[in-house]
Amino acid sequence: MRFVKKTLIYILVAIPLILLLNYLKVEGPAAIVIIFLTFLAATLGPLFYTILGTRNLAKIERFLLANRNIPSYYINYTVAHRLDDEFEEMMGKLLKQYKQKNKQALFKTLRAHYNKDIQSAAQEIELIQPMEYRYYYQAYYYIERREFTEAHDHINRISKAWMKLALLSYIELKQGNRPRAIELAEEAMQAARGVQLYVMVKTFEREYLELRQQAVK
Repeated sequence: MRFVKKTLIYILVAIPLILLLNYLKVEGPAAIVIIFLTFLAATLGPLFYTILGTRNLAKIERFLLANRNIPSYYINYTVAHRLDDEFEEMMGKLLKQYKQKNKQALFKTLRAHYNKDIQSAAQEIELIQPMEYRYYYQAYYYIERREFTEAHDHINRISKAWMKLALLSYIELKQGNRPRAIELAEEAMQAARGVQLYVMVKTFEREYLELRQQAVK
C-alpha cells in the first residue's frame, strides 16, 4: 500500500514537471538535474521533516515504530519509553555498525546517560563530535557532580535552545526548585522539533508528573 501511494505521488509530480520543462524549453543535462533534484526533495523532504521539523508526536511515533529495523531511529523510541532490553539491543548494533572513535564515544556516553551513570563516561565525553553534543554531556556531567558553575560554563557554549533549556531545567531540579524546573522543561519542549521533541516530551512527562497531568486536562 505504501509503495502504491509513493508511486502515485511520483507520477503526480512527474507529469506537471515534464510539461513545465517542455514549456520552458529546458532540455538535456539541465532537465535531468532538475528532475533528479525534484524527486530527491519529494523523497527525502518528508523524512527530514519528520525527523527534524514536525511537532506532531503521533506522526513521529508512527515513524519510529515503522523503523524498528533501523537502530539509529528506533533507539530514540527505546530511550523515550525506557525499554531497557531493546535499548541495549539497539546500542549493541550501533556500536558494531559505527567504528569511528567519535561515534563510539557518543553511543557509549548515551548508554551511560540512559543508565544514570554519566560519571563512567568522563573520558568518552572528551571524544564526542560534534562539539555541541560534547558541551551538552560535559554540562550534564558537571550537573550530576553538583558543580553548577562549571556546568553553566559549558551550557553557555551551546547554541541549540532546547539543549540549553533542558540542562537549565535539570540544574533547577537538582537545586530543589521544582516549579522553575518545570517551567524550563516546558520552554525546552517548545524549542524542540522532530524526534528530539518526542524523546523530550516522553522523558519530561516521566520525570515531571505535573506535565502529564496538564496534558490530560
